[in-house]
Amino acid sequence: MEKQYGRNKRFDPEGLDSTLSDFGYCIGSDSDRNFAEKLDMTIKEALAHPDVKIIDVRSFMEFQSAHVPGSVNIPLNEIPAHLNELMDATMPLVFCCASGNRSGQAVYFLQDNGVRNAINGGGWMNVQFELSQLQAI
Repeated sequence: MEKQYGRNKRFDPEGLDSTLSDFGYCIGSDSDRNFAEKLDMTIKEALAHPDVKIIDVRSFMEFQSAHVPGSVNIPLNEIPAHLNELMDATMPLVFCCASGNRSGQAVYFLQDNGVRNAINGGGWMNVQFELSQLQAI
């Protein structure tokens, strides 16, 4: 089933590449705004939420080598298949990857499809650092 997505690109789940860049979802000057700004919620506030869900969009192998404890792995190319599940989530969804680029693509894609609680946490080490700061308080 083909569906129209942002920037006049077509989404075909059967032919999904390893990134969403084929569909116009890439990090740039306007597209890398953290959705937390629109929600008036910082990364710290989202991570402090008792039901926060941390989603690592790196590959399975990258995730296996190291990740934020308690995070779940949904590789970037699998995000569209989880769209309904992520849309139904009521808690903050903090996305991370190695540098923040792939998580930014995932958040941008989700925002464009109506997910209002997706936040780009940047690199997984940044998310882990922010969590350690919260635990130290």
